[in-house]
Amino acid sequence: MPLVTVQNWIHQQLNGLIVPGPANVGPLEAFIAPPDPNEGPQPACYIWPNAGHERRQTMPRNTGPGTAAGWKEVRPDMDVFLTWFNSSDDPYLADAFPSVVDAVMNKLRTSPDPATVVDPNSGLVCNLVGVGEDMSWQALGVATVSDQRWQRFDALIIVPFLELIQA
Repeated sequence: MPLVTVQNWIHQQLNGLIVPGPANVGPLEAFIAPPDPNEGPQPACYIWPNAGHERRQTMPRNTGPGTAAGWKEVRPDMDVFLTWFNSSDDPYLADAFPSVVDAVMNKLRTSPDPATVVDPNSGLVCNLVGVGEDMSWQALGVATVSDQRWQRFDALIIVPFLELIQA
């Protein structure tokens, strides 16, 4: 399964996303290979595979490159970790981070469906179906950073979808 394809596709959907509402921040930065923990006010997300399941839908079985093959269903979950820092004295502190979570979920909810993508390593063509149709999220907490003027907010969005490949 081309996990790198899915990571790149979600990265393309989220990187540069403008967050509306009281967060009043610049564009979201999306990462696959995370840098050292960011402590700037710009929201960030980190995209990484969680778990998945694969099964053959039809026959015949693929016997090598260029041979006839049936369809396979791959059902991975991708984790989107969100981080954001805000001033402790922001009057919109309570509403700002939920706006970041809402913006990311809305972008995924309204992304192209289905989306045909090509794996950059293998050239395998696959169809991503249902991205943003069945998501879950969890607030991971708020922490005060060392200078105590900023608070760090974290959340996790789990994004399951169906990937159809002929293999």
